[in-house]
Parts: sequence; C-alpha cells; structure tokens
Amino acid sequence: MRPSALVILVSLWLLVHWTCLTAKELPPPVQHISEPATLEPGWASYVQGLESLGQFELDKAIESFTAACAQATQNKDYPAARALTLLLQQRFTDGRAEIDRVLASGHPTRLARAIGAFAAALAGDRAGMLTYPSPRTDFEWLIFRLGENLTSLRQPIPPEEAVKQFPKVAAEFAKLQMKEFGDDKSLLARGLQYRVDNNYAAAVADLAEYLGRNPDDLDVHWYYAAALTGAGNFDRARRELSIVLCRQPVLFEGYCQRAIAAARMGNLARAKEDLAIARQLDAKSTQWLSVVEKVIDETKAVMPSESSMRLFENLLDAARMGCARWEMNTRVALSRRSKTPQNRSTISVRSR
Repeated sequence: MRPSALVILVSLWLLVHWTCLTAKELPPPVQHISEPATLEPGWASYVQGLESLGQFELDKAIESFTAACAQATQNKDYPAARALTLLLQQRFTDGRAEIDRVLASGHPTRLARAIGAFAAALAGDRAGMLTYPSPRTDFEWLIFRLGENLTSLRQPIPPEEAVKQFPKVAAEFAKLQMKEFGDDKSLLARGLQYRVDNNYAAAVADLAEYLGRNPDDLDVHWYYAAALTGAGNFDRARRELSIVLCRQPVLFEGYCQRAIAAARMGNLARAKEDLAIARQLDAKSTQWLSVVEKVIDETKAVMPSESSMRLFENLLDAARMGCARWEMNTRVALSRRSKTPQNRSTISVRSR
C-alpha cells in the first residue's frame, strides 16, 4: 500500500474517532414544552366559542371565533362558525358577506355550504337557498326547514319568526361540532383553555379525564401538573412532573414547574436544585427563570426564620413536657384516691 493511501486511512480513522468522542461529550439538546400534537392551532379558542354559542352568549362566541380565525387562517370551519354567529346576532349582511368569502376561497366544506344557503334564505334569496346540500344532521335539517319556510313561494314566514329558533340553531351547531371533532380533543382544548383562564379546578378535571384515555401524551402531563400547581395540589404536581422528567430528562419547563411546586410546598432546597438544573439547560430563557426565582423569594419571605422555628420547637417541647407531668400527677392522684376506705365503700355500694 502506498504511504499516501495509509496516511489517508489513518486520517479518516482519527477523524471518525474524534467525532465519536466529541459526540459523547456534548450534552443532549434541551427540550421545551410545546402545544400538544393532538391540538390544532386555534382549536382551544374554537371550543370556547362553541361553548359560548351553545349557551347563546353570542358576543363571547364571536370573540372566541375571531381569535380562532387569527390563529389558523387556513381552517374554513372557524370563519364559517363566525358567519353563523353573525347571522344569529341578526347581523344578516355581515354574516352573509363572511360566509361568501369562505365559499369564494375554493373547495368549501359541507358545513360552509349549508351556512351559506341559510344566509341566503335569511336574505330572501331563494336561488341561493337552493344550493343547500342534502341535509344529514339535526343541525342541517333544522336550518334547512327554516330556510324553506323563509323562502316559501306560497306563504313565507318573516325573519322575526325564524329568530325565535336561533337559540336552538346555536345549540345544535355547537353539539354537532363538538361531536364531529371528538370528545378527547374537546376535553383537551377545554382543559387547556381553562388553565389559561386560571380556572384550575376545571382544568384539572378535564386534563385528568383526557390523560385517563391518553396516558402517553407527555406534553399534556406537563400541562396537567401546571394546572395542579395552580389549584394548590403541589405534591401531586411534583409527582406528575417527575414522571415527565423520567422520560424527558432535558425538559427545561419540567424543572421550572417542579421548582415552583416545591417552593409552594415550602421545600426551598428542592426548588433551588431544580432551578439550578433548569439554568444549566437554558440560561437564556430568563422569563421562566425569573418566575421561579420570584416564587422562591415569595416563599422565603413568608416562611419563619430559623431562630423563630427553634423558639417555636422549644415552646412546643415545653408544652408537651407540661402535659406529660399533668397527666402523670392526675393518674397518681386518682390512684391514691381509689385506695381510701371511703372510696372503696362507695364503689361497693355502687356495685350493688
């Protein structure tokens, strides 16, 4: 073999060996929490809008549907739901303009076509009403019948009569959408939204039910632990986070959230340990680190000092000793009293 070839082989071997050694020394890349993969953009806002719509709280529904549209511009169900809500608010011109934009965007969904025909019927447009797809669901049958009555050639009903059915239309639409997208997905979206709204008890209930059906969704375990922390169940939150960190040992937010739970429990040593690990993983995420430091400082401020704790323990010990002496003296006194002749005669009389 020529020397040049030998040199090349040795160089390649050294390069590969050095690369392997370097790879072993490099720490694993830090992980960050993200929205659960099962949750589509805008879905949490959409579910919140459906709940408001089902209760006929139309202003709240419009707000949530608008947020969903902004978060997922390609989803056509969100603007269709917003259009329907505008119609139910009796803003017929705005509602029809909204649904027309959805229909003009190409490949409209069946839902959008049905709402478009309903908007046409409310405007007295029978030709537009006739574009209605063949009804299948309770919601579709309901607005189809309303549309037929509004555009009847024999005896059309005025829009005021149709308005009386609007709460039922809203409830049927919300029920249809919740069922179509699945109970698990709705549970997850609602639980996450409850956590954002600081309604921690409701968030814990929904996320716990979701995890009962999907136990391997680690991101949701983190959200569940965060909700538990907000609800004040710090011990359970720490256990949930430990489960997550066993399978995701470089999850930055896992250590931050566990540090918060430990601090709220008064275990500052554990909290500082988790904070140190989080800082090693990602020192640049100062917003999270600042939150943890603030919680630790707040807990430290309300905790009694070491000297106060020693004084309290000494007083407690003295009280315990006093109670023990009093109990012993009482027993001795009762024992002596029971041995006197008078007490013996009393006892014998009572026994008769």
